[in-house]
Amino acid sequence: MSKQTRINYNAKKRVRRATTQRKRRNIRYYERTKESMQQKQKVAKADLVVLAEGTVDELRDSEHWRDDMPRVYLAYGSNLNIEQMLWRCRDAHVLVSGLLKDWRLVQRGVADIVPREKYDVPVALYVTSDKDEEALDSYEGFPTLYGKREFIMRIKMDGRTEVTARVYYYHMMRQDSESAPSPGYHECIAQGYADWKMTGELWRLKLAREEAHKWKPKSGRLQRAFGFIDTLTEPLLMSEEEYDRLFDELERRERDA
Repeated sequence: MSKQTRINYNAKKRVRRATTQRKRRNIRYYERTKESMQQKQKVAKADLVVLAEGTVDELRDSEHWRDDMPRVYLAYGSNLNIEQMLWRCRDAHVLVSGLLKDWRLVQRGVADIVPREKYDVPVALYVTSDKDEEALDSYEGFPTLYGKREFIMRIKMDGRTEVTARVYYYHMMRQDSESAPSPGYHECIAQGYADWKMTGELWRLKLAREEAHKWKPKSGRLQRAFGFIDTLTEPLLMSEEEYDRLFDELERRERDA
C-alpha cells in the first residue's frame, strides 16, 4: 500500500468513526428527549415543609434526623428544565414540584437561593443516583462555585401521601453580588417552569431578574467593575416586550400540552 493510499484509507476510517459516533450521540439524545417528554406527563405538585436545614453534620443533631430517610435532589434554576436535567443525570426521574416557602430566587449571573421571609421559590424534586450526584457536582462547579447543603423536608403529595426526606441542594459560595444572566439562561429556566406546569409562577423569575439588574455594589471599586460589566452585558438582556412574548408562548405551550 502506497503512502497516499494509506493516508486516504486512514482519512476515510476517521470519517466513518466520526459518523458512527455522531449517530450514536443523536440516538442517545433522541432517547433521552423522548424519555423527558414521557416524564413531563408525570409531573405532580406537592406541599413542601422544611423541618431543618444545614450541613449533614448539623442535621444529624436535629430531632428530625432518621438514618433511613430517602435522599432526593432539589432543583430551582436551569435544572427545572427536564430535558437538560435528564441529559446531565442519566438515571434521574422526576418526582414532584412545589414552592419553597420563605426562600428567595437570586440571580448572580446564574441562579441561587437564599433564606428570605415572605418570598417563595418554585422548585422541583428529582430522584437521583450516586452517579447523577457526581455529574451535578461537576456541572455546578462543586465545591468552588457552588456549595452543597441539605433540608430535612416533609413532602405531602396528592393531599394524602406524606414522606419525610433528606433533600440536597446547591448554593453559590459567593453571595456578595447580583447580576442578570443571559437571555438563553433565563429561557432555559422559563422552559423548566413550563415543563413542571408552573407558568403561573413566571413572575417570580422576572422579579429576580429585575432585582438583579437594579443591584449596585457598595464599594467604589466594585461599582466601577460592575459598571464596566453592565456595558458588556446590557445588549444581552431581554427587553420587557421580549419577556412578555416568551412567557405568553410558554403559557400557550402548557395549555396545548
